[in-house]
Amino acid sequence: MDKTCYNDGSSIDQNFIPTMLDHQKKVLEEVGNNKERFKRELIKSLQWISSREHTQLKIWVIKNFCYKYPDIISRIFKIDTACT
Repeated sequence: MDKTCYNDGSSIDQNFIPTMLDHQKKVLEEVGNNKERFKRELIKSLQWISSREHTQLKIWVIKNFCYKYPDIISRIFKIDTACT
């Protein structure tokens, strides 16, 4: 496995190619403290990722944000309760 090492001791796998799903998770983490931006970015995320990745994003969003935005998550993913 090829890795690039940085001065701070961290490294990155050079074979790792980020997907749109990875990118959108990062965006959602960055806007996670702003309810309106989170909602807007979640909607955009679902438009940009593949249908196969929708389920993965849904699971990730519920795991990471259901405590904060259950109403948004329930509405966007059309589920009764986001935190189950």
